[in-house]
Amino acid sequence: MSTSKFVQPTIPKFDDHYDFWTMENFLRSKELWSLVEEGVPTLVIGTRLGGETKKKIVEEVKLKDFRVNFFVSNY
Repeated sequence: MSTSKFVQPTIPKFDDHYDFWTMENFLRSKELWSLVEEGVPTLVIGTRLGGETKKKIVEEVKLKDFRVNFFVSNY
């Protein structure tokens, strides 16, 4: 009879900051973590962008910010 030694893989144990770690990974997977690290970028007054381009950039950033707020508040 052969005896095999089974080694169970170690599972990481998170003692501290587990909630932060899971939220960080979740937001990174949604490509929203840069908003947490850098904040919401603002356009510099006098930037020469077309009206539609500027409006599109602002709307995209607002939408990402709303997503982050939604995920964090419902976590």
